[in-house]
Amino acid sequence: MSQTVRIRKSVSVALLTAILQRNTIMTSEDEVAGVMRLCASLISKGASGQKDGASGESSGTGGAAYLSTADEGPAATPIDEEDLAEEQGLLARLVHLVRGPDVVTQISLLTVMRDAFSQGGDLVRYTYPAVISGATRLLGPFAAIKPDSKDDRADWLRKVRQLCRFVQVTTSTLVERSSGSSDTAELALQLFLMSAQAAAMSPAFRGEPTLEEAAYEFIVQAFTVYEEHINESRAQFQSLILVINALHASRNFSAENYETLAAKCVQHGSRLLKRPDQTRLAFACAQLWWKTLPDSELIPPPAEPGQDEAEAERVHSERMEFEK
Repeated sequence: MSQTVRIRKSVSVALLTAILQRNTIMTSEDEVAGVMRLCASLISKGASGQKDGASGESSGTGGAAYLSTADEGPAATPIDEEDLAEEQGLLARLVHLVRGPDVVTQISLLTVMRDAFSQGGDLVRYTYPAVISGATRLLGPFAAIKPDSKDDRADWLRKVRQLCRFVQVTTSTLVERSSGSSDTAELALQLFLMSAQAAAMSPAFRGEPTLEEAAYEFIVQAFTVYEEHINESRAQFQSLILVINALHASRNFSAENYETLAAKCVQHGSRLLKRPDQTRLAFACAQLWWKTLPDSELIPPPAEPGQDEAEAERVHSERMEFEK
């Protein structure tokens, strides 16, 4: 006799718990795919009884999850939401066990994991944030391996562009499958801003149009989430503060792009419902035109081998003037 869905899920939870407790590292696509197959009963939305994966829609039961199997008869058994969140949280923790030998392999491993999680329909609200955070953290290692030669740099930029595209698509999918959830929308906005900061703050990315474009697009996407999915006044105020903070911390935007995004913050702030919130946003936006650079950027770096110290200081002064 075939196993019931409940038994399969219990077995999957036990295996998943053992993998996490033993800190079993996954370093290849086959290993990731194998673990995902073992956890299929937890990932699949059909296994949660909320609707088959083909439609991708909710069951129309007022948001409650239900379980119905042939062995247990036609009666639907409600699934505890806390249990569901705990199961999905275990799945999300798997992302931290994916460690490829290099950053390019790591992207491939995260892609395999994301594609597996996508079978869960709107359950990706639990699992996708971990995937997005893991991908965003790769921008740091990419900055550290920036090549000097022009030919190698073209390949490097292509891989960075691929990573930024991965983050953007995954976060956009998270928003699309949130079913109008304001909490998920706010989380997606924060993930877009986190990605924008990662792309707009590293000195290695300065002067790279590809990275500036990616950071700009991340903030534009955050504004889109704000406009379309965040409606409560307090949440709007807090979201705009987050955008302002991310923009204020940026270092790699051109003057034109920076002015455009800052003006967008002012525009949205003036449309807030409550007058006190409008006033506080206006004050916060004013800081965008009065940026204080950290000491590490105010102090001129040492001249490179073969470079005149006066020339190095002049270049640094011009860059500081541009940052202002």
